[in-house]
Amino acid sequence: MKYFLKIRARLLTVIIGLMLTLSLAQATTYYSRATGNWTANTTWSLTSGGVAVGAGVYPVAGDAVFIERGFTVTVNAASACASIQFGHTGATASAGSLTFSNSSTLTVSGAVTVGNNISGSSGTITFTSGSTLIAGSLRLGGTIAGANGTIIMSAGGTLSLGGAITLGTGSKTWTPGAGKLIFTGTNTLPSSVFTTFNNLEINGGTTTTGANITAIASLTIGSGATFNPTGTHTITATKVTVNGTYNNQSSATKTFTNWTAGSSGNYTHANTSVALPVGTGTTTWNATSNCTVTGAFTTSTVLTGFVGQTFGHFTWNCSGQTSTANLYSATGTTTIAGNFTVISTGTTGVLHLRLSGQIFIPTLNITGDLIVQSGTFDLNNNGGTANQANTINLSGNFSMTGGTLTQTTTQSNATTTINFVKSGTQTFTKSGGTISSTTTAGDGILFNVANGAILDMGTSVLDGSNQTSFTLASGAGIITANTAGLAATGATGSIQVAGTRTFSTIANYT
Repeated sequence: MKYFLKIRARLLTVIIGLMLTLSLAQATTYYSRATGNWTANTTWSLTSGGVAVGAGVYPVAGDAVFIERGFTVTVNAASACASIQFGHTGATASAGSLTFSNSSTLTVSGAVTVGNNISGSSGTITFTSGSTLIAGSLRLGGTIAGANGTIIMSAGGTLSLGGAITLGTGSKTWTPGAGKLIFTGTNTLPSSVFTTFNNLEINGGTTTTGANITAIASLTIGSGATFNPTGTHTITATKVTVNGTYNNQSSATKTFTNWTAGSSGNYTHANTSVALPVGTGTTTWNATSNCTVTGAFTTSTVLTGFVGQTFGHFTWNCSGQTSTANLYSATGTTTIAGNFTVISTGTTGVLHLRLSGQIFIPTLNITGDLIVQSGTFDLNNNGGTANQANTINLSGNFSMTGGTLTQTTTQSNATTTINFVKSGTQTFTKSGGTISSTTTAGDGILFNVANGAILDMGTSVLDGSNQTSFTLASGAGIITANTAGLAATGATGSIQVAGTRTFSTIANYT
């Protein structure tokens, strides 16, 4: 039985090999011999300048196509091939053109090369409204001067590329018109020609800029795709929609009329010299979107674009930071619909809610959790004047596993209040890290459990040096699993702040 199984396996291998060989052997090269439709046999020959192929024969998937001798081929139905070369390959120069009828689609699994290797062997692709060209890669312009390449999308249409887009030596003409250019694979845009688009979509892989980019109508980054502006490249767009990743490494300005980060959208701020994205018209961050700051702040920086926005999740993760960074550049309210997380401020860097010299009053509303994992988060560093207080309204949970949460101001009564404001139960967990305040009276971090909120401490301890204080308001509640319960003073129980501890007599204790 085993012998017959082995024989059958070998026969199957041979059959598959023969089928693959036959398939490759059947791939055909076609040359345009007349102006006509893609599916018309009279349009095609098997040799340059030869006779027409038989009835019902035309290029299909796997075939190579040359469009030459001044003819125009019209894609009149859903069609396919392996590659297209525009322009004559022989000693006599001639051009070739491609256009579309109706909402037809041409799928080219390999390269589309617009322009050939002798002067005059040029190529032109003209899109119509609703037409689509899907290609593995694109080269615009031939390998010699005079072998020109032209793409016209004045009437609309869609050009979808799965690979590189490159420029030849011949002159290049790109007219984005009302069309759409889609990238589905990793590529780096050229430093010229392909710099202005009507609709630009990044739907797969990583697209890296090669020059300044203008998207007249829209720039869309699809789920799983990455757009990577670098260098000093400016990005200008009427409408930006991020459902994938916008990884900003560019030091130049971003000018958007409308900005939307969808539910799977991620914006990474890797350059420290520019503002966070803000639309001049509308700015929308979905509650589950992410804004992550990763830049290496090596000089003291005020991060503009933070105040007044409503973010989803906001994360500070700057492992290369060596200096200070300040979030509030003006008095105002910022809302975090998700979590506010501090992962890293580098070995010597500090993240400030308000930095020295910034005479502003910050209000930070966090709907999700406040999470400190590492780094130093200074809520008030001598900023503002006396009697001006910072406020953090926390609706989610507080979690601290490392790092430092501090307030270093010496301005009198310049407190920072962290209000637990959820109508219901919030948790406080602290397994590591340090909470500290200055010794100046009235300058500490005040933890306040508001009326209607219930703070579940579990077995965690809320401690904090110097002027760090705690208030359990009337109508609030606290739950503790600490065997020592609560204490008005001393290093015992769930609340061990060094400053004032206030427990309302009409609060709820569990």
